Amino acid sequence: VRALRSAPGITLLMPTRQGLRQAIEAIASQESVVFLVDRNVLGNGRTIKFFGVPTRLPDGPVRLARRLGCSLVPVFCYRMGRRYVVRIERPIVVPRSDDAEKDVHAALETMVQVLEQAIQRAPDQWLVFSPVWPR
Repeated sequence: VRALRSAPGITLLMPTRQGLRQAIEAIASQESVVFLVDRNVLGNGRTIKFFGVPTRLPDGPVRLARRLGCSLVPVFCYRMGRRYVVRIERPIVVPRSDDAEKDVHAALETMVQVLEQAIQRAPDQWLVFSPVWPR
């Protein structure tokens, strides 16, 4: 995994202010930025139902997309025999009304639905290294 993360053309950004600035600069330069959205690493996410269980998931990617006026493009990778298949879902357009919290919640709900469907397609391939649900 470390080798892939340090491959040419890939820059690993940390969840810090500097990492956020780098992500904004990359998006402004038409580069792709990838976020892992199935775990709340920083502990400051939003509670939303994930597989029917209230779960804290990161809302930063949705907030950033709303702020910058860009879409979120869900991408999943599945192992099929000796090959990998990449599935690119339809973009999630984050609403931009006068109610930012409502917009973020609506887009996060859509993101969670897409994530649930992806996991249901191949639950044995969802790798979780830390607890997702409260105990």
